[in-house]
Amino acid sequence: MGADLLRSDEWVRAMIQDVSSKVGEDLERLCLRGPERKLMRASFVQPLLTTICLGIWRQLMAAGVRVDLVAGHSLGEIAALAASGVLTAEQAVQVSLERGRLMDEAAERSPGGMVAVFLPLVEVQAHIERLAMNECVFVANDNAPQQVVVSGRTADLESFVRRMDEVRPGLCKPLRVSGPWHTPLLEEARRHFQDWLSGIPFTPPSLPLISNTTATLESAADECRMNVARQLTQRVRWRETMDAFRERGVDVILEVGPQRVLAGLARLNGFDNATLVRGVDSLRSVQQVCGDQSLGGGK
Repeated sequence: MGADLLRSDEWVRAMIQDVSSKVGEDLERLCLRGPERKLMRASFVQPLLTTICLGIWRQLMAAGVRVDLVAGHSLGEIAALAASGVLTAEQAVQVSLERGRLMDEAAERSPGGMVAVFLPLVEVQAHIERLAMNECVFVANDNAPQQVVVSGRTADLESFVRRMDEVRPGLCKPLRVSGPWHTPLLEEARRHFQDWLSGIPFTPPSLPLISNTTATLESAADECRMNVARQLTQRVRWRETMDAFRERGVDVILEVGPQRVLAGLARLNGFDNATLVRGVDSLRSVQQVCGDQSLGGGK
């Protein structure tokens, strides 16, 4: 992850070295070589992902790419806050580090995970109700019309998957995460995070920003700060965020960061081939985007 940036981008290297000193781990080595299980600790992977995303973003900006609207999925909203000017890039990395640290602590208290369910939101909610699991299995991500992610403690999720398999095998897919994210199980972490964020200066967005907590445009600095904390216990409203993109006439979508999950979700949310969707996950892909004449003039 981020190998080309680590070789050539001094800002990325400096950020990762700074975070490494704070967590007591060689994150550059972990980023490049793993092991993945260790990399997936929230206090490691979250500042790493934010640094890589913002390293790519900085390269895009330096190349002259201009955007009309930004949003981020879960952790990605912190990078989006930096892209929109609410935070500096350096602040965003530190916010991600503290977020990850608190989430690791929450996962130690309540070990859990997340499971993708390939059904519409209303059907997933109906199944949770039918199984009387409202207090232990929670909708964490509403990703697309046919993809929802649920979250909870390990034993509760295993029971949920087992009982859903009785309805139809293959509806559920466990995800590689380290805790029960976006659930009330992180309420203590949310309170501590909200208190910690009060010491971080947020400014109003200089670029339109859609929060995944509200799926609406945010213009107030204090609301942006509150949303970052609320997100720990509330669902990611990505399907509605994509609807907001469509309502604003977006016809070019760039996914900035490792992997290309959100590009796939854009297609699942109805953005067909009339919309250009590009994953930008390396310096080479930055060059490809900048050389793609079909991107010119899009929103």
